[in-house]
Amino acid sequence: MPDDIFGIVGSTLGGTYEVEKAVAEGGFGILYRAYHGAFRAPVALKCLKVPPSLAAKEQAELLDQFRNEAALMFLLSAAIPAVTRPLHADAFTTADGTLVPFLVLEWLEGETLDSMIIRRAEEGRPPVTMKRLVRLLTPIARALERGHSFPSKDGTISISHCDVKPENIFLADFHGETVPKILDFGLAKMRAAAAQSVGRRTQGTGVTAFSPCYAAPEQWLPKQFGATGPWTDIYCLALTLVEAAAGRQIMPNDFQAAIGATIDASHRPTPRHEQVDVSDAVEKVFERALAVRPEARFPNMASFWNALEDASGAERSSSSTRAAGEGSERPGAASGPPEVVAPPAPPSHPEPAPNRPSPVAAPAAASPSRAVRAEAVEARPAPVAAKALEASPAAGQISIELADFTPPPVGKLRPKPQVLEPQAPPSRRSLPGGIPDARESAPGLDHEPSRPSRAGVAGRVSRPMPSSDPPATDEAARGAATWPRFVIPGVMVVAGIVVAAVDGGEHQFGSVQLNWIAGGVAGAGVLAALWRLFGSS
Repeated sequence: MPDDIFGIVGSTLGGTYEVEKAVAEGGFGILYRAYHGAFRAPVALKCLKVPPSLAAKEQAELLDQFRNEAALMFLLSAAIPAVTRPLHADAFTTADGTLVPFLVLEWLEGETLDSMIIRRAEEGRPPVTMKRLVRLLTPIARALERGHSFPSKDGTISISHCDVKPENIFLADFHGETVPKILDFGLAKMRAAAAQSVGRRTQGTGVTAFSPCYAAPEQWLPKQFGATGPWTDIYCLALTLVEAAAGRQIMPNDFQAAIGATIDASHRPTPRHEQVDVSDAVEKVFERALAVRPEARFPNMASFWNALEDASGAERSSSSTRAAGEGSERPGAASGPPEVVAPPAPPSHPEPAPNRPSPVAAPAAASPSRAVRAEAVEARPAPVAAKALEASPAAGQISIELADFTPPPVGKLRPKPQVLEPQAPPSRRSLPGGIPDARESAPGLDHEPSRPSRAGVAGRVSRPMPSSDPPATDEAARGAATWPRFVIPGVMVVAGIVVAAVDGGEHQFGSVQLNWIAGGVAGAGVLAALWRLFGSS
């Protein structure tokens, strides 16, 4: 148990928080367990270490910075469940005049990731597999991702943790369920300010605002590698994963040794370098995430974690920013939300003129892809020539229901009824030259409504007729009575051709394309016409 260096155990802060004991100590603070008198529940009390020799102005600046970041941490925790929730921020002064800023946080039961690694090693258990670690720390990665592109009243801002390590990842136990929480998210500037103050007062004793064993190259040498940012959290989280998978600390504690190992481009702390068995894909992800130069790493946390989930075989989790390759390749450029692409407008089709048949489009020279054609079919209205294609399961017949379809105009063949003398029907074999020409007898081809006189001779041919032929008046009557027999075959032929042309091979009925069925209907109409022409007298 750490020492109570502030001497506050047994006292009450702010009239509400009864300090019970010190439970942990870090480089910049001590964590106490306290009792909230109003809530009647335990809370965590984190007291920050501030040099007692700071001037009044410096103390005021530090306290103002602390309160600003505590407010920012509150906003983060309200929007991101994986961020530890702060309850109160204030400061007190010890008996010797030392200013102590403190932060009241929700109390969590469980252990840190660092404690889990040590406990498993002491129990002789193997380290956690990479795939399980990816699943376990996904809330942490997504919390960092959202913090790197966080909406505020002043617009989107980027909040980096800059001290991601196993000690700052808490595995909380909520009724038997492990819920990862990230600690100290939002206090990066406060740590940096405190470290700067300590460094000035101690004349450069090597005090840093980060943990040396988990520091990125730019934290050690900012003049050479640039400033810290979201790319720093990518490096630190990747290093944390490798240490958890290896089950031991992988970077040295000595400052000089740690700097040398961090900036050595030929020996990166990847899983295979630390004897962790991973696939080639996982190794490549860590090689990029742990690159020495920030610009060689992933452009954002979303692309890093998406690539790691895919490589490790973990189920892809939801991301609040763009996927890999969609964000800016410049380190630190926070990826915005995915662009909303408007769907393409459906193809325009001119409305058919009233009382006219719908136009049939000619086949395109080059057909679009299957997917594009399917979208076009769904977007445009159904063809007017064929409303529905139905099959009769009982009779095995296929019928086409016509809707809004007007066949070509047919002459009004209504000859004046004639009284014919009863006679035996002529034999088909006895009329070698009297069979009507199909082109002339087909409805609507050579008939004109304005010239009904031609209807009486529609079935005649130019060559002489045998003497056994019936009179001319009888031939005209038979021709006028023959054309209605060809209306149904004609409609079948026209409907089949129109449906086949309009469909263009885009629809299917079962496993048969609609245009094939329409072609069959048209062929059946031709056969029916021929049968009625030649097969009956």
